[in-house]
Amino acid sequence: MKKRMTSIAALACLVAGTWLASASAGEIWNVEQGYEVQQLRVVMTGPDKGQVTVRACDNCRDMTLRIVPQTRLIVGDEELPLSEMTRFRGKEGVVFRATNTDLVTRIRIY
Repeated sequence: MKKRMTSIAALACLVAGTWLASASAGEIWNVEQGYEVQQLRVVMTGPDKGQVTVRACDNCRDMTLRIVPQTRLIVGDEELPLSEMTRFRGKEGVVFRATNTDLVTRIRIY
């Protein structure tokens, strides 16, 4: 009886391990797209709203992305309020947008 219980437990572990391995072999989703900018081109239309212009490549067309209240402004290791954004016009950084949208999720200034 003890040997049978051990066999059942081993089989259950094997089935669970196989299920977990197949579940973890799923897809990787891109949730953000980053754009390096040499000079931040930003226009704020309110204290927490505005737009920023980026390019995916040197020869690509400009894209205008929307800054919304949920957008985060990060300078170094510190998060600042969006009302400070215009201080960083012309600075180097990275603009991140939510994939397949025109919404800026965060802007990191170097």
